[in-house]
Amino acid sequence: MLHSREALIVYRHQYWPNPKLQDVPIHAYSYVWHGLRMLRNEGLAAFAYQSQAASFFFVSRQKTEIEPFQSGFQLAFSGVSRSVIARRLIA
Repeated sequence: MLHSREALIVYRHQYWPNPKLQDVPIHAYSYVWHGLRMLRNEGLAAFAYQSQAASFFFVSRQKTEIEPFQSGFQLAFSGVSRSVIARRLIA
């Protein structure tokens, strides 16, 4: 799958934006939402897998290039409660 894709996986350490962001979705960590906003403001497509230990950002120039990764996560979470998925995948 990766031979035909230009997707990147980016690791980002925790960073707490100051002042606190107002538009953060209920399940997103502030630093994850801040990172997604920065990437999108630069014209990139992105989603994140978040946990308290680490967050992984999936980033590409075009949304179609990271959709297989997002779909793969959705399949991996099949049978898991939607609330758990909402706490892990932030798009």
